Amino acid sequence: MKHINQPKSFPSSILSKQEATQVVRDENLTKIYIQLFQQKLLIAQKKRHWTQQVTQYILACPIGGQPTLEEVAEKLNMTTRSLQRKLKQENTTFLEIQNHIQFERAKLLLGNSHLNISEISDLLGYAEPSVFRRAFKRWTGKSPRDFLKNMKS
Repeated sequence: MKHINQPKSFPSSILSKQEATQVVRDENLTKIYIQLFQQKLLIAQKKRHWTQQVTQYILACPIGGQPTLEEVAEKLNMTTRSLQRKLKQENTTFLEIQNHIQFERAKLLLGNSHLNISEISDLLGYAEPSVFRRAFKRWTGKSPRDFLKNMKS
């Protein structure tokens, strides 16, 4: 039963309460459940299609060159309103995707570079370091400097 000992990772929201709490002791039934969960995971991933498309497009742009909603919608051959609707169906917004990418880039730059906060805020396209600091504090509850101290300790 090697498949039981291997870690499986998936969002718990795709399971019903009964599926999530049921203990399975039969090997054949376990295989069936694993297949069922994999199918549900695939369906959940397909539901995030537009989020992935937008994320990939934004990531392909240079750091600091955040595309607008209009630019991304045009690239995906749809109106801005259609893109907003599709993202809403996937329980996200364009701004949430942009913020997530900015946060990940900020963490990467803070942790893996010798750049100061001013240089990082410049690279990420912020008009002023104070705007970057406020955004970072909104994301983490900490200033970039405090976040960096916690990362290093």
